[in-house]
Amino acid sequence: MRALPVFAVLLGCSPPPSGADGGTAGGRAGGGAGGGSAAFSVLELDANARGLYPLAMAVDSSAARVVVAYFTPRNSQTVAGVEDLNLNVVEWRDGVAQAPQTIRFVQRTPGLALALHPTTREPTVGFLGGPDRLLPNAPSVFWFQHDASLATRSGSTWTETAARTMGDVCAPPGSPMGASIVGLWPALRFEASGRLVYVWRDLHFAQNTTDYTGSDLESVEGPLGALTPRCVFAGFDTKPGRGARLMMAAGPGDETVLVYDQNVKTGDGVGEDAVLQRRTATGWSAPVTVLSTPDTMTGPQVAWDSDEGYAVAVVRGSILSYRRSPDAVTWDAEETVVAQGSGGWYPSLAIDPTTHEPSLAFYDCSRSSNVAVTNCSSDQDALRVARKSGGRWQSPVTVDEEGGWAPKLGVLPSGKRVIAYRVPLTADASARAGVLKLAVER
Repeated sequence: MRALPVFAVLLGCSPPPSGADGGTAGGRAGGGAGGGSAAFSVLELDANARGLYPLAMAVDSSAARVVVAYFTPRNSQTVAGVEDLNLNVVEWRDGVAQAPQTIRFVQRTPGLALALHPTTREPTVGFLGGPDRLLPNAPSVFWFQHDASLATRSGSTWTETAARTMGDVCAPPGSPMGASIVGLWPALRFEASGRLVYVWRDLHFAQNTTDYTGSDLESVEGPLGALTPRCVFAGFDTKPGRGARLMMAAGPGDETVLVYDQNVKTGDGVGEDAVLQRRTATGWSAPVTVLSTPDTMTGPQVAWDSDEGYAVAVVRGSILSYRRSPDAVTWDAEETVVAQGSGGWYPSLAIDPTTHEPSLAFYDCSRSSNVAVTNCSSDQDALRVARKSGGRWQSPVTVDEEGGWAPKLGVLPSGKRVIAYRVPLTADASARAGVLKLAVER
């Protein structure tokens, strides 16, 4: 068993300030509700959200609509010393933020995934769920929830189902896996036909180093209600610890492209490298390491475009790196998007399907080099976005001077870029850390 990252524990156990409504300015231009840079308008999707927990975003390809899933403290403890967190979903439609909906509460937050059904346009959320198993014979008291779960919505009603409760998909024949810890760091998408691909990390019992190094990547695939389990990568023999954070995108012919990092020590600690696999008509391809880095922060990014090809981005220290390939076999030389000060952090990648130009949203912490994440200053940090145009990465544009933790970038049907993110925790400003915001290109 292991502890959560310190910054998540500190923020997750702190309730919002008394009387806080999030409507005040964040200290600089772009910080408050209705603020923004010259290029982006900024609003607060949930002014009462707190904590630097994972979030996921989906953009409706047929309307000016964005859906965001996120965690926020509910100011209760089912078990003394362990914070209960609401899993919420909020929508932005035609310029207006709707009231958040709560799916359920959880105690652990290793990843979150979100996708919209191609026909109904309703959201499906992937997360570590299932019933709390605080029983004498539970496989792990620490993890509380243990299942690869899906929450689907019909109207205003959310329904949770367990996509998988046992981590035996990749297990060697005859291996007594028993009850496993499955569903960590999920990624999901719908193919155009409505077929779902949902992938997660299986930590087995999450009790020792071998469980982490030998972790598997598993999936369920098919239409909702008729999902078939598959083994994406079996780590039992080679033990590379794959799947610390996962992301997927649509590839050529509507194939699924998956990228993830590796961690051999914990369930949700620092991840290394950017590794890619593809779900083709014949199955999952062999893993390929596209970019190497000692710390992926919030994870590597992937996208595909008919002109740009396969694209992968990841942060390497304070260098934001990008690499592309026409076929996911031969890769071009690494491109540096930003490399100055302490920044390029928490990147999110999206490619405009009309202009075929990739963009990366990221967090700049400080103009000084080698500044720790806990020492970012509110007078220097900012959320920024860079676009590749004419074959070159252009100078980044400032989106929000209050900063942006773990941004999620997408492109609206209008071609305007949109970014969901949280107010970061800085060394001199913590009261608003975790407020959920949305920036929309003007």
